[in-house]
Amino acid sequence: MTTQESGAPRMPMVVGLDLSRAREVISSAIVEPQVTIQYSDLAVAPPGTVWMQEPAPGLEVTPDRQIRLGVTTGATAGDLLSSEP
Repeated sequence: MTTQESGAPRMPMVVGLDLSRAREVISSAIVEPQVTIQYSDLAVAPPGTVWMQEPAPGLEVTPDRQIRLGVTTGATAGDLLSSEP
């Protein structure tokens, strides 16, 4: 676990990882992390890939700090509108 002088763990870099791996990395660095996932239909990365994280890598994560991850779904606007079989 990486810590600063205060003893609080630091946020690891998870952008570019798939969601399950990102959760593993966060859990190994931060005890009982509070993670919120925001799914986006961006085509910036393969589906299920973390493209945004908050807090930024290296910043302290206090026990009450919410961690936000942006994850791609791989869907396009056309895919979402044509959900009929």
